[in-house]
Amino acid sequence: VAGLGGLPEYTERFQSMATELDKLLKASPGAQVETLQGAGATRDKIRAALNGLAGRVKPEDEVVVILIGHGTFDGSEYK
Repeated sequence: VAGLGGLPEYTERFQSMATELDKLLKASPGAQVETLQGAGATRDKIRAALNGLAGRVKPEDEVVVILIGHGTFDGSEYK
């Protein structure tokens, strides 16, 4: 999950990191990867992705959740 950057340089950095990590992880045999980033990384989509694991994950499986980003506050709005 790569969140909104707030500023253009962070948006680009987060998107680049998520895209590269996505490519790397998908190259692993048997890996199932779902990447959410930017405006597509909403609370509802993150919840849906995590809930979707419930029916597919077995006790011996490994699940990794990676969060890329940071929070900002401009005095009136949290991002």
